[in-house]
Amino acid sequence: MKLIILSLMFIATWLGAFGSLYLKKGSGKVSRNLLSFLNINLFIGIFLYLLSTGFYIYLLQNTDLTILYPLTSMTYIWVMILSKFKLSETINKSKMISICLIILGIVVIMQ
Repeated sequence: MKLIILSLMFIATWLGAFGSLYLKKGSGKVSRNLLSFLNINLFIGIFLYLLSTGFYIYLLQNTDLTILYPLTSMTYIWVMILSKFKLSETINKSKMISICLIILGIVVIMQ
């Protein structure tokens, strides 16, 4: 059961991370013109967030919140990786330490 929960949460957090990436890309095209909100990147980002939320709601029905909520921190890891490769953002030493601590926390919570 733990492997299923972790796998579904893995998918949900990846969807959320990709949603953030597309929202970031789409937000750069938004201006005072209301039609600027009608761009494909914003729509994809919102769709991915909704899909991620669907997974999360399913998991909430079948998992303790005290286990599930800490697992959402995986999103930070995926966002950092995507930002590095898709947005050319830098990953410094403190961000790497943060990733290690998140992974350690996930290992502990899943025991």
